[in-house]
Amino acid sequence: MRGTPTKGKRFGGDSAHQKAMMGNLVASMIAAESIVTTEAKAKALRPIVEKVVTAAKNSPRVRCTPIDASSRSFAIRT
Repeated sequence: MRGTPTKGKRFGGDSAHQKAMMGNLVASMIAAESIVTTEAKAKALRPIVEKVVTAAKNSPRVRCTPIDASSRSFAIRT
């Protein structure tokens, strides 16, 4: 319905689609350290990624250990 206030941009589709898309973008961002996307999606993604990174830094249960000394790959152990 036009004129109905929303909490934010929907980027096409419903809220379930947006949640799935943002989850995939967060996973890609963390795995690849950079992604190519639109400016609007990047602006919406930034606070989500910052919260995930902060939670990972402050969590005593999650440790990242290098798989191989010569590579930049890490294994996440809980």
